[in-house]
Amino acid sequence: MGVTETNISYDYLSTAYTPASSQAAPGTFYAALWTADVMGAALEEGLWTLALWNIGDRAGDPAAAPLTLAVDALSPQTLDCPALSMTVVRIPDSADGGGQVLRYTGDIADARLPPQGLP
Repeated sequence: MGVTETNISYDYLSTAYTPASSQAAPGTFYAALWTADVMGAALEEGLWTLALWNIGDRAGDPAAAPLTLAVDALSPQTLDCPALSMTVVRIPDSADGGGQVLRYTGDIADARLPPQGLP
């Protein structure tokens, strides 16, 4: 079994939300929690596929966006996330455990290369 199209909402327009519902609109912390929970449930159930659509469709040309990760006692780290890319971050259990960041972009895919590690 698989879910071929899912998302937190069918409409990304910010004007489509009331003040209360905008707290869990696409692009919010609560939408990210919901997405992670759904993905975890899909893994537990052994779904063949779970395809999210329209994760953050904004008008205009896509641009890179900074993302700051702050976890417990670890120092906050800021990553520059290119538009139309995927970045995977492995966070260590302790400050001396070492982390890992992998990135996959359209250019990397066009070159038929695997995801690239970042320093």
